[in-house]
Amino acid sequence: MPPSTTSSRGSFHRIAGRLHRPPRHAHRVAALHPPEAKAGEPHYRFQWNSPVAVSVHEHTTIYYGGNYLFKSTDRGDNWTRLGGDLTSGADRNKLQIFGKTPDKNTLSRHDGVQEYPTITTLSESPLTANVLWVGTDDGNVQVTRDGGKTWKMSRRKFPECQGNLREPRGGIEDRRRAAFVTFDGHRSDDNGVYIFSTSDYGETWKALRNGIPDSAGSVHVVREHPRTTNLLFAGTEFGLWVSWDRGANWTALKNNFPTVPVDDIEIQARENDLVLATHGRSIWVFDDLTPIEKMDSNVAASALTFFPPRPAITWHLRNRRWSGGQKMFTAKNPPYGAILSYYLKDAVPVEAPKKTKT
Repeated sequence: MPPSTTSSRGSFHRIAGRLHRPPRHAHRVAALHPPEAKAGEPHYRFQWNSPVAVSVHEHTTIYYGGNYLFKSTDRGDNWTRLGGDLTSGADRNKLQIFGKTPDKNTLSRHDGVQEYPTITTLSESPLTANVLWVGTDDGNVQVTRDGGKTWKMSRRKFPECQGNLREPRGGIEDRRRAAFVTFDGHRSDDNGVYIFSTSDYGETWKALRNGIPDSAGSVHVVREHPRTTNLLFAGTEFGLWVSWDRGANWTALKNNFPTVPVDDIEIQARENDLVLATHGRSIWVFDDLTPIEKMDSNVAASALTFFPPRPAITWHLRNRRWSGGQKMFTAKNPPYGAILSYYLKDAVPVEAPKKTKT
């Protein structure tokens, strides 16, 4: 029988090459991982936080990144290796630290980095299942258009990122032959802003950073709005940025959002919500992106613009007589009822308080 689309199997957790699939209704956790390398081959290398992705085209398909990209079509029970080693294969024991090759007397040689080099980010095209992108912690960006049979390297097509190590980060986002990639060079004492886009599967790349100052720090992620493709969001070490012209210009998006590292971004397509994962300041949700999505020069020039509201949902919170204590991970819900958003070109003057007769 084909697997049920209402499977009781829950989320995946991964660490250093080990995947775990906890079922929802049982007390047994399935340990999943790609098989060991064949005899005579070097062992597989996995990052501490190895990237894992569930296919948007088939819910039973999983991709998992080590120094190779692995694929499972049965939720991790069996694995296939896609292509060859996608890293440079550099021997880190021969890489110099402060001008000296490490030896047995070097302290803390591999602290914090269990294996190197490895895949640190991966992305599947939401339009074509055979198009996959990976980025490695030694600076490689690779793409396949045939499901992993052959790969094309883009490493030498980023002249701004040659020399010191710069690592492609989360943000390889593919749509219609187009992709975005960000680089993080802080390990080489480079906190510069590196965002690139391609529209030809990586043959050429264009730098996109106008408006983001160096003080914003390394860029961790770029996401494209699923409907309005000119609308982009970028998460940096010191905040959140938005572009209405596909990265040609960027503006800081603040409101009540703090100046914190934004490590990941997701756009909930059904609700049109912006979900932000920060480092140290929890998860933030920007309810209903419609005003930002619809903002353009015509709106900015108008005296007043009402934005179309999304459907309102009637809901009721059930009273609970128990508490999970510190295990509760919740925030405020959106305001009850319909949310009406509008734009005013000029602020309404504040009315002076009326005097009351005594």
